[in-house]
Amino acid sequence: MAFCSLLSTLALLAPRKRHGKKPAMPRRSSWRPPMRRLDVERLESRVLLNGSSLKDEPNDTAASAFDLGKDIFFARTGVAIEPAGDLDFYKFTSPAQTSGQLSILMSIPSGSSLDGRIQLLDSDGSTILAQMDANGPGQSEILVYTSAVPNKTYFVRFASNAISSGEYGFQISFARYHVDATNPQVGDGSLTNPFRTLQVALRTAMAHEGTDEVLVFGNNSTNPQHVYVWRRDGDADGDGVADGNMFYSGERLIFRSQTLLEGGGGQSARVIVKLQNNIIDVGSGAELRAEGQPGFPIIFTSFQDDTGGDTNQDGGITQPQRLDWGGIRFRGDAIPQGATPETGSFFNYADIRYTGARLFDPLRPEIVQGVEFASIRMEKQISGPLAAPVRVHNTTFRHGGKAFDVHFDALAGTGPEIRNITFTDNSINGLFVNIPFQDVNTGQTLDMTLDSQWDDVGIPYVLTQRLNVMARLTINAGMVIKFGQTELNALGSTFPGELGTAAFVFVNGTADQPVIFTSLNDDVLNDTNNDGTASNPGPFYNGPAPGQWGGLHVSQGHIDHAVIRYGGGRVPVNGVLVYAPALDIVNASALGQRFRVSNTEITQTMYNPPEGQTILDAPAIRVGGPVPFGPNQFTHDVLGEVSIVDNFIHDNQGLALLADPSVFSATPHPLGGYGVHIRRNVVENNLVNGMFTLFSRPAVPGGFPFTSRFLGLPPLAYLDDTDIVQVIGTVPNAIASSELQVLFPDDIVYLLSRPGVTPLNPDGSEGFLNRYQGQSAALESFLRQLPKIATPGREADGNSTNNSIATAQFLPSMSFINITPLNVFGTLPTATVLGHLGGDDIDFYSFDAGPGTVYFDIDRYAISTQLPTVDINTALALFDASGTLLAWVDDSNPADPGSTNPPSTFSTDAFLG
Repeated sequence: MAFCSLLSTLALLAPRKRHGKKPAMPRRSSWRPPMRRLDVERLESRVLLNGSSLKDEPNDTAASAFDLGKDIFFARTGVAIEPAGDLDFYKFTSPAQTSGQLSILMSIPSGSSLDGRIQLLDSDGSTILAQMDANGPGQSEILVYTSAVPNKTYFVRFASNAISSGEYGFQISFARYHVDATNPQVGDGSLTNPFRTLQVALRTAMAHEGTDEVLVFGNNSTNPQHVYVWRRDGDADGDGVADGNMFYSGERLIFRSQTLLEGGGGQSARVIVKLQNNIIDVGSGAELRAEGQPGFPIIFTSFQDDTGGDTNQDGGITQPQRLDWGGIRFRGDAIPQGATPETGSFFNYADIRYTGARLFDPLRPEIVQGVEFASIRMEKQISGPLAAPVRVHNTTFRHGGKAFDVHFDALAGTGPEIRNITFTDNSINGLFVNIPFQDVNTGQTLDMTLDSQWDDVGIPYVLTQRLNVMARLTINAGMVIKFGQTELNALGSTFPGELGTAAFVFVNGTADQPVIFTSLNDDVLNDTNNDGTASNPGPFYNGPAPGQWGGLHVSQGHIDHAVIRYGGGRVPVNGVLVYAPALDIVNASALGQRFRVSNTEITQTMYNPPEGQTILDAPAIRVGGPVPFGPNQFTHDVLGEVSIVDNFIHDNQGLALLADPSVFSATPHPLGGYGVHIRRNVVENNLVNGMFTLFSRPAVPGGFPFTSRFLGLPPLAYLDDTDIVQVIGTVPNAIASSELQVLFPDDIVYLLSRPGVTPLNPDGSEGFLNRYQGQSAALESFLRQLPKIATPGREADGNSTNNSIATAQFLPSMSFINITPLNVFGTLPTATVLGHLGGDDIDFYSFDAGPGTVYFDIDRYAISTQLPTVDINTALALFDASGTLLAWVDDSNPADPGSTNPPSTFSTDAFLG
């Protein structure tokens, strides 16, 4: 019908090993590393094999040796020489970066009758390379071999002297330093004489060629000095040099919750590390592992914290608090997590407290105010591609700054594996996505160019800067994403920027685990912004509210089973605040969109525009049309495959949906129909419960960054979304080149002409549509701003195309509705036609009607404020279906109540009653 033409995987980073000479250490004292040491290779795994006297048997020969595998460290307990004369053979392979030294400890309980002996055998299982039998019964033996080579198989044979027997345990390690705070001596780093302080251990390792391992043990002591202390201005090892940051590179540092010297070793025990005004700085090629156990965590805390005792000896006067120290920083070229928890950097059962200090960062000396650190900060190289995702399991963050601060490149692939985390009183109880600035002055951020999968369910992700996605972003079911005053842009370009780079968003929620996009003030999952009850709804609280963040700008991908709430607000874009739809499906390439949103709830979006802005600025969903920004704006009018199905759009302050005319494309949709596919959505309690289309959009300061332009229909357009109200705004004199077909006559269609082109009614009010489902005071206020409905004539410029009964333009029944003002036709259903007359033009229109009275009126209609609104000299005639003249009139008689001239008895614009 002619009048309807108005409608329209984690990319695993290989361990970066450092070879050659290490960086020179600061000159500290005349102390030198001990001559005796255990070289450590940082390799894949560490195996604690708990056995019994029978578990590894039979292993009496090299041929039947128990194979320990390939590793840097092996430990075995509860094995035995039983009966007397028994031999135990074990086989193992040296790691790839073996630097020469190998130590084997045969640990024999005190008081045992066992008199042990160790023999290291070559790969043939018979050639003796080294042996040790220095002590008597009940005493341990340690063998040190200095000629080990990489990737070689060795055998070790444990035996007894004379006729002794009994249980024992053993440890085999390649190049390792040991640290135990309970050692009264400085120590040499060996198993039997470990270093007492971390400072000496790390300094020794850093002074040695190659990669070393430093293994730090815990204890169950009540002595407050049996903890590890590292303060910026402190001197824990007494060498006269301030400790500074705990920085190390090229080494492997492991905190393990078990004892070494205490109680014979091997017992579960917590490790306590106390810091002040500094950070743990994991540098190039360095690895950090915190290997706690349930009930025996690795605790990183403030020097003021009296956990483990009153270490600062102030009698409890000072109390620990947030910002006492910075936190743990992984530089971009540190060793990231490995393929399994046994490899790479890892936190398991750790407890991190009182972090978040802003401190001078030697990597960023230009930031004079210092860098705000976090409990765990995962960075990207400043001048390089590497980033360091770190696996964190079963860890508690309490009373600190941001719990996680993660550069978005560290989220590449599947990002850090974060599981089973407890947050208590941190400034951000979640994962802060660190989005670096490209231009601090304008707020323009760098682009995320690496494919990422966000999958840390139970950990809220927090964005406070605009995320520009120029890659594939996948968000797993159950994820919660919280926004400050910002938005997510996945259109493949920045503001402003060239188009064409692919960007995809895949939101894979489920019915049981939807993905939630919401405000930072929303306490779903946890009190992420740590403001306590301040985020509770209510008149005296700063709770979640419509417009607290922007929205999602997407073009390719899908959103399934999600919740989008409290969006539609103003966000900074290139230094200017603009409104953003909660969901914006934009045509950002010449190929058009390919996007689906389904089973998603969109609610509580904002409509409260300041002066000079319009209702169009923040709909719940905007779909179709060209990208609204950048140098290529408005160049892409091709609609792709867009599906909006099975969604719940409710309680939004503004429009439910705003569509550009291109959504009415004649392109068949794979799911049925043409153009955009909108089906089975529930639309309730919005300002306008329908899909609003405007055929012209003016430039509005502070609103969408559009330029004024006419948005035309495609050459052939279809309207076939039968279960949603269509509200159409149009420019009546600019649509004659388009034909729009209504495929289903049951559509509810309202045609609204552009605001500002209809004169005021005689009573001074503007015409408005009063027939609308779910009408409310807010809706009525909105509709009063719009002129009355109209059906366009087929002619573009007055040339005759309907100048006979045979070519008459048909006015369907749905064109006749109740309109105002009532002083023209009262409450009679009325069709308004915007026609074109020129010269001796004659226009015919046809309609169906039953018995009764019919009225006709012709008025001059100004489409521009620059044109005068005056009478035109017209005549009206009414014919029946056979062409018989029923009535006609040349001038108005009686007077035309709707004339724009002063009312007179006879006017030249025809009115027929």
